[in-house]
Amino acid sequence: ADKVVRILGLSKWTSCAREIKNLFGNEILGILENIHKIGKIKKNITDRIDEIENLKKVLLAASKDIRALLIKICDKVVNLRDLEYLSVSERKRIARESMYIYAPLAYRLGIGKAKSEIEDLAFRHLDEKEYKKIESKVNAIRKEGEIFTFKLKKLLEKELEKEGIESFVQSRVKHIYGIYRKIIDRSYKLNDIKDIIAFRIVVKNIDECYKVLKVIHSLF
Repeated sequence: ADKVVRILGLSKWTSCAREIKNLFGNEILGILENIHKIGKIKKNITDRIDEIENLKKVLLAASKDIRALLIKICDKVVNLRDLEYLSVSERKRIARESMYIYAPLAYRLGIGKAKSEIEDLAFRHLDEKEYKKIESKVNAIRKEGEIFTFKLKKLLEKELEKEGIESFVQSRVKHIYGIYRKIIDRSYKLNDIKDIIAFRIVVKNIDECYKVLKVIHSLF
């Protein structure tokens, strides 16, 4: 909303709101007002879990239109991609805000890809040394595993089709912050983590899950 105020060359949100209403109508104005409200609520982020949880509830309650939250989450991803141009203190402030508020909100809204990117980008600015250590390991595994992953995915798809199982096979590389949480929460060593590359097979029902398991066991 503040950016819109500046773009339109107006001094206050109230005068800007009138202009937006005239140009785009009530629906767009409502979304922008909600984004403006969210921006005003989320001041003074702390590390206290209870305060963060309350703030997330307030943000969800404040967003009468879910589109406002989606726009804020996308805006946060874009901001995080360009943090290098800001001071160290400002980078850390935005990274903490993103990690503690916007990543969990993205998760609650079912946007896993945005959650993972927010966490990785924020983690890079909160603990650069640890981030680079894990990134180096992941990149090495990704480079070594690309051909293997492609071949294995094709093999699985072929065998499942042969068995008449309608499925969707996905491969993924675990995101960097997810690996870090595993190291912290479960006292793993980086070299002991075996699921940095993994596969997910989506089928229609539970019976087909067991059929897939049978195919997996017969192959490996």
